Formats: sequence, structure tokens, C-alpha cells
Amino acid sequence: MPVKLPSAEFCHSVYSERIALYETLFGPAPEGVVELKDLSDANWPGGCLVQFEKGSELIRDGLCVCATFGLTNADMPARVAVAKAKKVKLIPKVPAFAPDGYAGYGYEMMVLTPSKEDWPLLFLDWLVRAEIESDAQVFQKVRENDGITIGLVTLKDIGDFYFLITRSWGHQENKFPLPNGDMEFLCATSITGPEMEYASGTGNGRIELLNKLIKNGLGQVSILDRQSVV
Repeated sequence: MPVKLPSAEFCHSVYSERIALYETLFGPAPEGVVELKDLSDANWPGGCLVQFEKGSELIRDGLCVCATFGLTNADMPARVAVAKAKKVKLIPKVPAFAPDGYAGYGYEMMVLTPSKEDWPLLFLDWLVRAEIESDAQVFQKVRENDGITIGLVTLKDIGDFYFLITRSWGHQENKFPLPNGDMEFLCATSITGPEMEYASGTGNGRIELLNKLIKNGLGQVSILDRQSVV
């Protein structure tokens, strides 16, 4: 039986409520967004990346927030895939597992930096493609393991880096309602090689590393060339 797709009106209501949430948390909406080539208009309709430069009560002043905007769309998880050909061609795709009661993939990903930088866009481009095209199931893995580490992720013309992905704002639950279900923010933080080894060791290394980052005043803020905290 064909899957019934959400109406355009319902999709728009999800979009509108999510942008209102972002403005409440991160400040005024940015003037422009970043769409992903051969993806946004194909199997991620309406999806994009956004950057907020002004802080709010949840994000301290001076930090830049770079985030996905569309992993919780009403038509997610993706039901089509882009065929590898000279022209973009969509083919049917079995949707990835969707968390019960959550919107789309269940989450939006954010990266925090001391000031506006371009590299978080490269990371989020990689992340979205891994989720939509390869069913990475990041949200489920973070929930099951109190966070995950990934790497090496190649950021074009910059280098290869490791990342710690945890629920946003430390251990705090951050569940927000949308018309199609709840959503949470996950936060990706760049980490060093020694920190990657520490987080991947025995015990709950990911939470222990996050605690060390918080204790050292870094928290979930990403600085690519900083010193290791372990």
C-alpha cells in the first residue's frame, strides 16, 4: 500500500513552528540559508543549514550557532534516494527507522563556535548526507550510548577531525514539540585525537569527556586548533 505523504499545508506548519522555536532559542532568523547541492530539492525538500550569530538565554552571547533545519520535516525520514547518474533521478527508498513520537529523524544537529566560521557548514553537509543517504541513525545511537564519537571526518581544504556528538546543553533533556512529533537538539563538538581515545575507552568515556570539556570552560563549543583536555 502506498505511503500517504503529508500535505503541503502540514509541512508548512512544521516549518513555521520550527523557525519560531529557533528564533526563541538562538535569536533573529538569519537573512540567508545554505542549501545542499543535489539534495535539498531532491530527497530533502525544504531542508537547509542555518547560522545564528547572536546569543540568547540558552546560548551565551558571542557564540555562533550553525544548525540543520529539516531533519524533523514532516516528510522525513526520506522516502526517495538520488540515483548516481549525470542527471538527478529519484528512486524509491525504504524509510529509515523513525523514533516513536518524534518528528522525522527525531533531531536537528548544531555546532557551536566562538564566532562565525565556514567549516561547521562542511561538517553538517557531511552529517545530513550520512543520515539521509546512508541511514546513519545518529539519534538512536546517541540515545543508546550516551553520545557517540565519529571520525575522521574530512573537512575540505581544512583537514580531518574527530567529533563528539551528545544531547545538547550537556545532560539536559531538550525535547520540543512540533506538529508532527517531538524533536531534540544534538550538538557536535570537535575533539582532539587524545580525547577521541579517551572517549572510546572503557567506562562511560563520552560523558566523562564532556564533563572534562565543561570543567575546562569549553563545554560543547568547537575550536579546531585547541589543546587537548586529557
